[in-house]
Amino acid sequence: KCKLKVLQDVVRRGACRNTGPARNLQARRRRVGTFARGRTARSYNGLRLAYALAKSGDRVSIFLIGDAAPCAVRGQKVPSGYYNMEVMLHNVVRQNGIVGVCGSCMDARGMTDEHLVEGTHRSSMDELRDWSKLADKVLVF
Repeated sequence: KCKLKVLQDVVRRGACRNTGPARNLQARRRRVGTFARGRTARSYNGLRLAYALAKSGDRVSIFLIGDAAPCAVRGQKVPSGYYNMEVMLHNVVRQNGIVGVCGSCMDARGMTDEHLVEGTHRSSMDELRDWSKLADKVLVF
């Protein structure tokens, strides 16, 4: 039986709301991350946690929405000392993580499927809904 845990970043009135630290991380559950703030510390920290969870054996799913969609653009060249979201997403995917990118958010930013990091896919709110419905817990960044 697949258990599901949701790690979700939701933008409310222009700011992300934090519901608190992850609790009971020892439980092996599936985690779904939704990042809505692009290449900020929130996305970076969310991906760090997603990678740590995936590395420890948890099943991780990430949904990039809004300004976070460009986090999944392949071929990123960032200045030294900046976070490379492509590398971080690739690390999660290598640990059997699933990464979906909001399709309408991609369209609004002129992104096509060819722009996406290998292992990520064009997704939809329907997929996020399905992941969320199966969740045992929701974590918000």
